[in-house]
Formats: sequence, C-alpha cells, structure tokens
Amino acid sequence: MARRSVSIPVEPLKEPFENGLTVVRSAPELFETLLRAGHAHRHDFYFFALHECGASTFEVDFVSFEIEGKAAHYVSPQQVHRLLNLDGVELFTLAIAEENISPEYLTLLEDLPPSRPVRLTDADFELLRTSASFCLTLHQQAKDLHSFHTLQHAANAFIGLVLEQYMSAQPAAMSRFDQVYKAFRRILEKNFRKLKRPADYAESLHLSVPYLNECVRAATGFPVSDHIRNRVILEAKRLLHHSDRSVKLIAGELGYDDPAYFSRLFARATGMTAQTFRAKNLD
Repeated sequence: MARRSVSIPVEPLKEPFENGLTVVRSAPELFETLLRAGHAHRHDFYFFALHECGASTFEVDFVSFEIEGKAAHYVSPQQVHRLLNLDGVELFTLAIAEENISPEYLTLLEDLPPSRPVRLTDADFELLRTSASFCLTLHQQAKDLHSFHTLQHAANAFIGLVLEQYMSAQPAAMSRFDQVYKAFRRILEKNFRKLKRPADYAESLHLSVPYLNECVRAATGFPVSDHIRNRVILEAKRLLHHSDRSVKLIAGELGYDDPAYFSRLFARATGMTAQTFRAKNLD
C-alpha cells in the first residue's frame, strides 16, 4: 500500500518553465512516470490536452474517464486527479499559470461544470491541432520577452478553441436561473470553507434566500444547502483519500470547530463514517 502524503500533492510548473507556460507534444516518459507513481495530485496551473490517438484512463475527483481517439480535455487547479492507464497515446499538452490566461477566459473556465473529455469532429480536431502545432513551434523558438508574449497570445487562442468545444455542449442562451446558479457556484468554490449558510451566499449576490433557492433549484433540481454540503463533502473526500490528515484536522480545515459535528455531517451525506470511507478507498 502506498503511503499517503500529509496533504494532497501539488505539482508545480518547474524550470525551465518559470514564465508559467509550457507546451509539450507526446512526452511518453513523463506520462509513464506518472502512471507508475499512480499518485493523485493537484496542479498549481491550468492543464489542457489535445488527445490525438490511442486510449487513456484517468480519474478526476473519484470519477474515472476513458478517452479514445480525438478529444480535448481540461483540468482546473482545484481538481484532484491521477493517470490510470495509457495505450498508444499521442497528445499535445498545454500547462499555463493563471496570470498568463486572459481574464475573459478565466471567468469562462470558472463557470464550466466539472470537466470531462470532449470528443471532437475531424474538422474541430484539425483546427485545434493547427493551433497546438503553432503553439509548440513558438514555444520551441521562444528566446526573449517579445517571443514569449507571442506564445502567450497563441496559447490563449488555443484555450479559446477548447472553451468553444465545452461551451457548444451548453444551451446557447442561459436563463436567469442559470445565470444566478453560475454566480452562486463561483462564490461557493471560493468560500465553501468559511460560508456554510444559504443566507451568506444570498447576501453576497444581493438576493433574498428564497429567490436564490428558487434559481438554484430550477437550474439543478437541488437547493442551495445541498450544494454547500456537497462541496464540503467532496473536499473532505479528497483529503481523506489523498492525505494522512486526521479527521479532526480535516474538520478544522473545512471550517468546523466541532469534529463530532463534522463526522455526523459526513456520515449523513455519504452513509458511512469518515474513517470507513478512508479505509474503503485505500490506494
């Protein structure tokens, strides 16, 4: 059994990528290393991949995804993930720090639901591959600040094309309910550790609690309180599964001064105690 880390590992962008942007095409040695290690981790950067051929399986927040053939994929810095399998994979990857992504695209990325791979038509794949190849060429030739800025713009163009693929699967026009839900989800992601009441989020959005609940329920089928609880429970699962922290420490990190109350909350939400969940999900 592999020993867990005290906390969830965060894989940073390392030298020579100190500018916060790197482009790689099919680096099998890197992926084989990750596959052998099998450890779950987060990034401190945004990760985009263009899957050209072959098959791979990976896990993101306890959900396994299989990619085969032409597909695009995006992983945010918050998501805990690990590589499970590779078979003849060729792909292009872009790793980019937040400060190098255009503010407009950052907002759109924050609004995306938990990401899963997007299958591509031949035409969409060719467009993305052309953009990816251009980024790779610029990355290989980058030698000064001016050329880096050119690469940065090209990388954002690629991100924009990936975003188009994700957004094309969503309704063309959002209802007021959907708009409110997205705004709520954005605030929830940043504040779930300290804000636990629907009233806290309603106040942040300058809405009444009944109206916020109406919008969120209409958009998702569930009330605000369920979304708050589920986000807390997801983070608790991440920490229980991927770290050695005690239940008491995890409770405190998630904003609960009373570990017993947190344990009851976890058990009600999952049907098992935190200790049982950890034991059932040993690496």
